[in-house]
Amino acid sequence: MKAVGANLQYPAISPRGDRLVFTQSLYDTNIYRTDLTASASRRASGARFIASTLEDDHPQYSPDGQSIAFTSTHEAGPGLHSAIIQAAKPTTRHM
Repeated sequence: MKAVGANLQYPAISPRGDRLVFTQSLYDTNIYRTDLTASASRRASGARFIASTLEDDHPQYSPDGQSIAFTSTHEAGPGLHSAIIQAAKPTTRHM
């Protein structure tokens, strides 16, 4: 996991094995995503995928790989949330 980035926590690989979501704690805790088929230099930092001013962590792919469930202290209410992966800007909802 060192090739993905520093401070990586709670990694989860997609059902197809080509994507990885993880929590990265820098100033607050956000969820990042990287393409595991990309070159090491392109996947080195991952891209911020789900972020707020609160804590978003523990991402897990759904069995069909279409959404990600995660825990959050999000404004919509603390607890379990989900995000649809295919959206340009993931839409999150409180579960």
